[in-house]
Order: sequence, then C-alpha cells, then structure tokens
Amino acid sequence: MSISFDNPWYLLLIPAAALFLFITQFFMFTREKGKKIGQILVRAFLFLALILSLAGFGLKFTGRNTTTIYLLDVSDSVRDSKQDLVTFVNESVKDKKKHDYVSVIAFGEDSMVEQFTSENLAFSKFQREVNTGATNLEEAVNLALSQLPDDSAGRIVLVTDGNENEGALKSIASEVIASGCAFEVKKLEENVSDEVYVSDLSVPNQVSIGEKFNIEVEVESNVACDATVKLYAGRTLKGEQTTHLQKGTNKIIFADTQSDEGLKTYKVVVEAQKDTMTVNNEFSAYTNIETQLPLLVVEGQDGNTANFKRILDSLDVGYDIVTPNTVPVDMATLMQYSAVVFVDVFAGDLRDGFVDTLNDYVKNNGGGFIITGGSNSYALGGYRDTLIEEMSPVYMDLNPENEIPSMAMCMVIDHSGSMSDGNGVVTLLDLAKQAASAAVDYLRPDDYVEVIAFDDTYSRVVPLCPCEDKGEIQKKISGIPMGGGTSIYPALEAAINDLVRSDAMVKHVILLTDGQDYNDDYDDLIRIANDAGITVSCVALGSGCNTQLLQRIANDGKGRMFTSDIDTDLPRIFAQEVFLASNTYLVNETFSPTVTSNDKVIREVVEEAKRSDMDGLPNLYGYVATTKKDRSIQLLASYQQNDPILAYWQYGLGKTVAWTSDVSGEWTAAYSEPKNAEITSLMWHNIIKLVSEDNGLEGTYANVEQNGNKATITYNTDKYDANSKVMAYVYDENGEVKEIELDPKKPGVYEAQIDTKETGIYMINVQQKDGEDIVSSINTAAIMQYSLEYRFYPDNTLLEDFVASTGGTFIENPEDVFAIKPEFVKARFNLWIPLLIIASLIFLFDIAVRRFNFSLAFVDKAAAKRETNKIVREEMKRKEEAANLKEEVARNDAMKEAQANQVVPEKKASKKKKEKVSAQPEVDETLASTTAFTQQLKKTNKKMNEEENARKSIFDDMKANSGSSKTFERKPGDAVPTSAPTTPQFKAPKKPATPNKGAGEGTGSLTSASLKTRVWVRDDDK
Repeated sequence: MSISFDNPWYLLLIPAAALFLFITQFFMFTREKGKKIGQILVRAFLFLALILSLAGFGLKFTGRNTTTIYLLDVSDSVRDSKQDLVTFVNESVKDKKKHDYVSVIAFGEDSMVEQFTSENLAFSKFQREVNTGATNLEEAVNLALSQLPDDSAGRIVLVTDGNENEGALKSIASEVIASGCAFEVKKLEENVSDEVYVSDLSVPNQVSIGEKFNIEVEVESNVACDATVKLYAGRTLKGEQTTHLQKGTNKIIFADTQSDEGLKTYKVVVEAQKDTMTVNNEFSAYTNIETQLPLLVVEGQDGNTANFKRILDSLDVGYDIVTPNTVPVDMATLMQYSAVVFVDVFAGDLRDGFVDTLNDYVKNNGGGFIITGGSNSYALGGYRDTLIEEMSPVYMDLNPENEIPSMAMCMVIDHSGSMSDGNGVVTLLDLAKQAASAAVDYLRPDDYVEVIAFDDTYSRVVPLCPCEDKGEIQKKISGIPMGGGTSIYPALEAAINDLVRSDAMVKHVILLTDGQDYNDDYDDLIRIANDAGITVSCVALGSGCNTQLLQRIANDGKGRMFTSDIDTDLPRIFAQEVFLASNTYLVNETFSPTVTSNDKVIREVVEEAKRSDMDGLPNLYGYVATTKKDRSIQLLASYQQNDPILAYWQYGLGKTVAWTSDVSGEWTAAYSEPKNAEITSLMWHNIIKLVSEDNGLEGTYANVEQNGNKATITYNTDKYDANSKVMAYVYDENGEVKEIELDPKKPGVYEAQIDTKETGIYMINVQQKDGEDIVSSINTAAIMQYSLEYRFYPDNTLLEDFVASTGGTFIENPEDVFAIKPEFVKARFNLWIPLLIIASLIFLFDIAVRRFNFSLAFVDKAAAKRETNKIVREEMKRKEEAANLKEEVARNDAMKEAQANQVVPEKKASKKKKEKVSAQPEVDETLASTTAFTQQLKKTNKKMNEEENARKSIFDDMKANSGSSKTFERKPGDAVPTSAPTTPQFKAPKKPATPNKGAGEGTGSLTSASLKTRVWVRDDDK
C-alpha cells in the first residue's frame, strides 16, 4: 500500500498555511493560552484537510503480475516483415520475469489472436488468416485492451508502420490512458519498392449541357519512369496520354464536353514501366448534372407517346421511352431521371419489382411520378389496391357521392378438348381460368357473379351469387376440368336467362371460346338480352374459332370483341370488362375543364388562355373517372360530375400528378391544335417542373468523404429542432438498400459512417425528418476506390502523436520491451471527498469555538497545574534558603556569646585597654555580618511578597474569568471546609516544618502565620 496525489503541487500550500497560522496567533483577541492553542489547532486541521483534498490524496494497493500483449501488423504495406516480427517477439520474451504473461495478436483490416495469454510463449509463425488489404489500428488496440486481465499489470507492444487507413487510433487514446497499461511502440519501415498509383481524379460537381470542362488526374510515384494514362467515361475511352512520371506527385489534365444529363462516371487507368502492384492503378469519380434530368416515359401501347413526344420536344425536355416490360428495376438507374411518366400503362404489363422500386424512388428519394389516362390506366389499368393507387393523388374507385350501380357478371368459358392447346407451360384453359379469377378480384362484394363452363353441354360451376367469398369462388373456377366438344348456344342462353331474373342494374356476359358453333341463329337470344339490358362481350382464342359469329354477337350485344392467343394477357381483358361493362369509369363526353384551384401550376395556364381570347381552357372529349383523395390538390375537374381531371399531392419526398385524360390526342385533340400549343406547352412545363423541383431546404447540404472501406456522410442544415432526425438510404450497385440514422455531432450537423467494401458507386439519399414528416431530401453518392493500404505515407506522424498523448514510449530493440515494469494498481481509494467533508465539519467547529467562547479545559488545567507546581517549588527553595540563613545566624550568635563570656585572668588589669581595642574588631565583624544577613533577608522577603502578589493576581484573574468557579477564603483559625469543591483548580501546599521557629519570628519571611490565609477554587455545580 502507498499514498498517491493526483495534484501534488498543491502540497506547497502547507508551509504557506503554517506561516499564516503563526502570524495570525499574534492578533487573536483571547489571552487565554488554552483558547489560543485550540483555535490554532482547529484551523491547522482545516487547512490540512483542504490542501490534501486539492492534492487528490489517495491510497493505492499494487500487485506484481504483468501481462504483455504483442500487436503485430501483417498488412500488405509491411508484407515482407512477418519473419522479423516473429524473431522480435521471441527475442524479447527472453527477458521476461517469472510473473510475466504474454499474448500475440496479428492485425490488418481485422484482428486475430495468434496466441492467448500464457506464461510460456509458443509462437514460431503466423497461423491465422487476417485480411491484409488495410490497416485498422483502432480495432487492434481495442482488442488488446479487452484481453488485458483485471488482476495484472498491463503492457501493449504495438509493432507497425503506422499507416492507418481504417478506423481512428486517436479516438481510443482515452481508453488506453484509463487502462493504466504501459504502451510501447516499435515503428516498422515500409516496404521500399517501385510503386505507382492514382491518388485522385477531380471532376466538376456541376456541368451544364454542352460545357467543356477539365478532368485532373493525380498520379503518385516513388520512382521516375514512363507511363500511359487512360481516361474512360463509362466504358468509352475519352483520352490517352503517354507521360514521364517524376518521383512524387504528377498531374495529368484531360478535357471533356458534357453532352448528357444525369450521373456520369469516369475512370482513370495508369500503366507504368516500373510498378509493383496494379491494384492501385485505377481510380473512379462521378459528376451529377442536376440542371435538368430527363424524364422516363413508359409507353403502354405502341404509338401512344407520339403526341406527347412533340410536347416534350417543344419544351426542350430530355426523355427516354421504355416499354412496361423493359422498365429499370434498380434505384441507381431511376435516380438518373427527374420523373417517371405513365402513358396509358396497364399495371399487369410492368416488369416485376418495378412498382416497389418506383414507390421507393418517389417516397424516399424525391422522384416525380405522372400518371396519364387512357383505356388501360387507373381502374381500367388494374391500379386499384396497388402501390400505384397508394402513390396516386386519386382513388381508382368512383366518387361515393355518385351512385355506383350494382353489377351481375356471368363468365361463359369454353372447356372443350381444344382448350388443352398451349405453349407447353400453360394451356388455353389455364389462361381462361386465370382471367376469370382476375375478374372476380375487381368485383365489389355487392356485385353478383356466375361462371358457366361448357363443351357439348354446360354446367354452372358458380351459380349466380353475391361476390362476397372471392376465395371460394376462385377455388371453384380453378377446378374446371377439361371437356369434350363445343356447343356455345345452350351455355349462352342459360347465362342470359339467369341474368334476366337478376335485379342488378348492370348485367354483362363475357363469352370465351376457341371453337365453332354449328348454330348461328342468335338473333332472338340477343334480342332478349337487349330487352333486359344485358351486354355481351366475346373473346376469341386462336384462329380456329368463328370470329365472324363472335363479332356479330358482340356488336348486337352492345359489348366488345377481343381476339387473343396464348401470349395475350387474358386477365387484363377480363379485368377491364368489369369496369367497362358498367359504363361509368370510362367517360366519353365533351366539356371544358373547370378550374378548381388558384395554384400557380394552373393559374399561369388560365392567364395564357385569357391572353388568347378564350373563355376557358380547351375542351376535352373524355377521361377515366376517379375520386380525389383528401390531402391532394385538385386543379381541374369535369364539368358535371366534378371528377378530377388534374390533381397532385406530396407523396413522401416526391410529388405525384394525376392527369385522367390522355396524351395521345384522342381525348385531348383540342390541346394538339396549333392555336392551343402555347397553353398545352405551358401546362406540361408547369407539371414537369412541379415534380422535378428540388426538395431540399435552403442552407442544407450533404457531403460524403471516403475513409478506407468506409464512407462518412455529413449532413448540415440551418433548420432543425429537438425532433429533427436525419436518415440515409444507401443503394449499392445491386439495388439493395441499407437504412442508417445519422448521429448529431453538434447543432445542425449530423454524421454517420457506411461500409463500402465492394468497389463501385453507392447512391445515397439523405432525408431530414420532423417526426414522421420528411422535410428535406438530398441525393448524393459515394465511390469505393482501392484500399488506402496500397499508398505510401512519407510524412505520417500518427504514432508519434498517439504516443505523446497517451504517455507511451518508442522502443528499438527486443530487450527494451521488459526494461520497465509497469505498475498494477489492484485498488485505489481517492480520499478527496471524505477530506472535503471533514474540512466542512472542522470549519463549522471553528465557528462554534469562536462564537461560543469555547476553550480547551485540559490545556487550561495543565497550565494551572504547572504554575502551582512552580510556585510550590520556589516557596520550598525560599524556605530552604531561610533555614540556612537562620542556622548561620545561630552559629554567629553562639560564637558571639562564647566570646563575650570568656574570662582571661592573667594580665586582666594590665591589658584592659588592649582587650578593649582587640575586641572592637570582632564586635564590628559580628555587627557587619548581622547587618548583611538582615539586608539579605529583607530582599528575600520583598521578593516573596512580590511573588505572592503576582500569585494573588493570577488567582484573581482566574476567579474573574471563570464563570463556573467559587472562591473560599479561610481566616486565621478557621477550619478547612469539609465539603470541598468538586474539582479545585489549586490546592494549598502542605505547611512545611519550620526548622527554627525563633529564628523566623522577627523577619518578613514566609512562616506558618503568613500561610494561614489560602484560596480554594472549584467548578460551579449546575
């Protein structure tokens, strides 16, 4: 265990605090020593707790085991160093100690453990398969950190050239520091070989049609050599230059002229005389021409777009025309168009998967969609209950305000033996049953249906009934078996008779056959049908049937005649018959459209008509009846029924327009007249502009930056709030989409990374959403180039910066690995919070000491006791001195008395004068001695009186300052109190024995008489 400080320089405040306390003790108001010492001690502890807290005082417990993890770079940039790495590891472990454990991890683009943590190393070669096409230092270090045990000191030894091209090593510097491990780096030299690669291909972001622009190519080389540089636009060779490459960066300029709109890709290829790898000799780029993307026109029937093409040519709008079965089904192709236009397209003819892609194109990528009318569109085109209806601003059903007549439909189907003909995959009977089932799908639940199958006889497969259980009806239709001969009349007669008894408002028969009928007298039967309001349509399969008879039945029965074969779409014919039979969906009448909105799209058209002296818009001669959706904007309507003629709405990020009349010139003949050309051109210009306009917000843009096998999408906007969410939809070259949410990095900036491991162009649609509403959409792209592993980095300082930020070290030799043993802290307890709490409590205590006049009693008692002991010692000393003086005086007195009483008989008389003279000095000597003693005694008594007065002054001060004490004075002759104070502060010293009572009575010395008055002090009982 040891102590530690996070900020040890704060300890320099300790001497400053000590000096402060020393100076302030001279300015304290209190004179009592106990109080002064108490306050100084409290403040000293307060300062010490605060200083230790600031210094980050703590305790740590360390261990002795060490785990060393080797991270070995095996990427292609150091591909020739593998054996050197193995040697380095084995040489270095010779210096490891007993408690050292080792592990080995190899890394490139990914990381693999070559040897798990063990005390003994067994590493002679690399055995794990690692992707060497890139260098990901971040992933490797992260894996090493996860392998460090919790009960051991850690050391990471990174052996690499530092040419990181995936991940971000600097982003995990904090994790390395937090782990507490030692971080050692051995930097490898790159493989030095002749290398040439393309580092950049610059193409302008926006180019106008017909504009000439430059394409700049950057080629890096570490050797001077000749090379050929080729530029391709798509797959077309646009230019070729032979040049001499200098060592370093070389720039080659190509020129091109933009002739097409939309996305245009370029690729540059360099072929050098001196080069080691060819994987880095290609580079791609693209330019997106957004001035005016072309339209994709889907032509439902041959020749239907002839009139529409003249309109588009007059507007100078580019377009591509495709058929329903050749429409593109990948998003990348659709994104090259501003909008898709349906010209009388039947939904069943569209290529599988196109409608789903079209929905994504409009809803999530901001594309436009225009639907035009005709006999094969809207309800007649099978749009009901499909994604096309969901995208459309109108419903395929009629307006509920207009009564939809109930229908009774009878399908008379030939199942004779000749219906077994086919193409080897399906028979004619199979197609007939599919067509009948398709017709059932378009009938409403309150309609009636009947199915009669005939050969030489007939049977009611489905008797006339409400079309409620469609599944059961279709199941019965699919069970129609193959039959024998052909007899049409009895079956048709049965169908008409059954419909005569029906109370449906619309009654219709569809007759399908591939054979002959020997009975050609149908006049009476058709007359009965006409009288009952029954219409009859006929479908002739193949060339073997009596088409003249069927044509006459259809004409007399006021129906339609269809001639088909094995390749004809029979389900479409039956489906259309459901709507055509009611005579309500296909409206053939002459009217001038009614303007129902002041929207700019139609307002300008109306103003143009007024300038042409017209009372209104040109007449229309027909349309397909539909119903406006609630959120759609209706611009034009029919005169009487108020059915939508022109409507649009916002669908996701894109816009969809419904024009229910045609563009072929049959219903819009007046719009094709030269005098109305300006009106027609302006109307379609506004419609195309409406669906092609940019859906992004002002001040909003998106960038894509490639980093190795990843691309970073950055979205910037000035309009955002707490509910803003940014999504990116990434489409690869196979049309597969991946949805990614961008993370907010700072206000108005969102960012995300996408994987672009496969080379090619990735189309990206970035959407800003407010809740579920899409408020902005931006289209961009990313191109996956070759891995940056195949470049060289002469000025790379990544490792130096990382080592400096993490406190790591660079090593050169194997013996440097274990030169320093890292410290392992098993546990660490930081005490700065407890110290702050203690400092707070001490601060409150310091306030209490000063506020309530608190004193340290034990200090006062100790001081008083020391003073009493001092007085007693001094008094005893004085007594000893007095006794000694008395003894000396007694001896002198005895000597004087002996001398005075001495008689010398001889020569008494003769020597009287001589004795008188000789005795005088002795008397004078004795007198002098007595006088000196008396003066010394006076000085001693004076000193004792002064000390006694000082002592009384101390007692008086203590008596005055102690509110919890009482004073008892004993007079001469009083007895000592029997009930003494609880704790007397001072006790009178015992009376010492007087050596010579007589000697002390005439002096001012301290005797028993002078000690008769004493003072006792006790704490006051409360």
